[in-house]
Amino acid sequence: MKPKMVNELILMDHHHTIKITKHQKGAALIVVLSLLTITLALGFSAFNISLTSERLAGNYRLQAQSEMNSESAASKMLNFIVDNNRFETSFSSDEFIDCPRWVDFEQISKNNLTDCQKYQISTQGNVGVACHMNVTNGLCGLESGRYILSIGAVVDGGGALSEGSLVAVGLTNSNGYTPHEPVHGCEGVSLTGSTTITGGVVSGGDITISGGGVPPDNARAHGAVIYPDWWIWDSGKMEYVENYENNIDYNHDLSSPNSSCDPLRVDDIYQRVNNLTSEAMSRDVRIGSWPRVNGIIDHRGVSVENLANGETEILADAVDVSPVSGIEGMDDISFHIIRTGDFNDHNGSIRVTGNNDYLLFVDGDLSLGEGGHGSLMIEEGSTLTIIVSGKTYMHTSLDMLDTPLTTNGKPTFSIYSTSRDTAGQSTFEISDGTHVTGNFYAPYSNIKITGSSTKRGAIRGKTISISGGGHITNESNSMEDEPKGEDNTVTSWILKP
Repeated sequence: MKPKMVNELILMDHHHTIKITKHQKGAALIVVLSLLTITLALGFSAFNISLTSERLAGNYRLQAQSEMNSESAASKMLNFIVDNNRFETSFSSDEFIDCPRWVDFEQISKNNLTDCQKYQISTQGNVGVACHMNVTNGLCGLESGRYILSIGAVVDGGGALSEGSLVAVGLTNSNGYTPHEPVHGCEGVSLTGSTTITGGVVSGGDITISGGGVPPDNARAHGAVIYPDWWIWDSGKMEYVENYENNIDYNHDLSSPNSSCDPLRVDDIYQRVNNLTSEAMSRDVRIGSWPRVNGIIDHRGVSVENLANGETEILADAVDVSPVSGIEGMDDISFHIIRTGDFNDHNGSIRVTGNNDYLLFVDGDLSLGEGGHGSLMIEEGSTLTIIVSGKTYMHTSLDMLDTPLTTNGKPTFSIYSTSRDTAGQSTFEISDGTHVTGNFYAPYSNIKITGSSTKRGAIRGKTISISGGGHITNESNSMEDEPKGEDNTVTSWILKP
C-alpha cells in the first residue's frame, strides 16, 4: 500500500485554526521553524543571563569563603605552634621557586610535614593549608624572617572551585606569641546561654560562664574564671578548663601608657581626628527613608541616591585626606575623612566603594542595620574605620559575614568608641540576629551582645555581656596582639592578593 499523501497542514493556537494546502505547507513550515528558532534563542538568552547572574553571586560567595579559609588556616597553625612549643622550623622558602598558589600548597601538604599542614575549615569543602617557614629569598616580596604562609580554598571532588589570597603572618624569633584575644573585658566578662566563643577570653576582673555553651578555647582572668559546677562531670569541658588562668597580671591604670585596658588611647585618637575636621559641619545623616534609600561612601563623602528623581545627594563631604596615628593596623594610611553628627541606617543599604581607606567620624550616635532591610557592603580594596563619640547600635538586618577581616593587610572594618558607661548602662549593643565582621574597640563601654548574633573579629569593652546562642570568633590578629612574655608578638598579618 502506498503511503497516503497529506494535502493539508493544520496549524492551531488558542484562537485560530488555519488550513494550509499542499502548495503552501513548505513556506508555512519555514515560518514555523523560524518562529520556533527565535523563541528558543530568546529562551536560552534569558536563561544564560539568569545563569550568569547566579554564577557571579556564587563566585563572590566562594571567593569570600576562600579568603576566610586562608585566615582560619593561619590561625590554626599559629595555635599549633604555641600549644606545642614549636618555635623553630627547618622548612624553608627555598622549596618554592615562585610565590605559591593553592595547587603548590596542597601538593606540599601531602608530604606529611609537621610544619606544613592541611586543615578542614568548618563544613566539608572548606579547606586551608598553612606552612611555618623561614623566608630567605624574598618569596612573595616578603622581607627575610620567620612566617606562617597560608592559602585557603573551597574544593569539591574535582579540585578547587575558588582559592583565597596568600596570608603571611610575620613572627618574632621569641617564644610564646598568640593572636589578639577576641573577647576582652577590662572589668569583667559574662557568658550565658549557649554562647560559643572560638578563640579566647581575657578579663581584668572575673570571667563568669553559665549555661550549656561550648567553653572558650582559653580564658585568662585577673580575678577568677567561674564556670558551672556540673562541668566537673564533663571530661570534654574540663579539658578546656585545665588551661584556664586565674590571677593574671593586669594594669588597670587608664592613664598609664602600659594600660591593659586602653593601650591605643582611644580619646587621643578621637581628639586628633576632631582637630583635623574642626571646620567641618557635623550634619546628621539618615539613610533609608524614602526616597533616599541607597547610601554610598566614596571619595566625595557620604551620598544617597534619591529614587524619586534619580539624582545623587551629598549628605556629608569628605573633608580631608590625612594619616591618623594610633589606629591599629593603619599607620601611615591616608584616610578620606568624613565628619557627621548622628549616623542612622534604617531600611537602607550602604556601599563603601572606590578602592580607598575611609574614616567616618561620627560625633554623635551610630545605628546600623535598623529596620527589616539593609546592609553594609565594603567593596574589595576599600576599608572603613568609624570613630563614635555617642551610642553604637547594630541591629538585626546588618549582615556582613562575607566581609573579610583584612584587606591588603589592613582591617576591613573597625569601630572605635569613646562612650563612657556607668554600672547598668550600655551604649554599645549588638542585637539578636546581627551578623557582623569587624574589630570593635570600646574600652569605656559596657558591651551587650544578645540572641543568635554572629561576630567575627576582635572585641574590647569595659565589660562584655554575651547572652543567647551567639557565636564569636576571631581568625586574625587584625586589632592587636596579646603577648605572653617579653617581645613575643605576631609582627604582621598580611594578605597577598
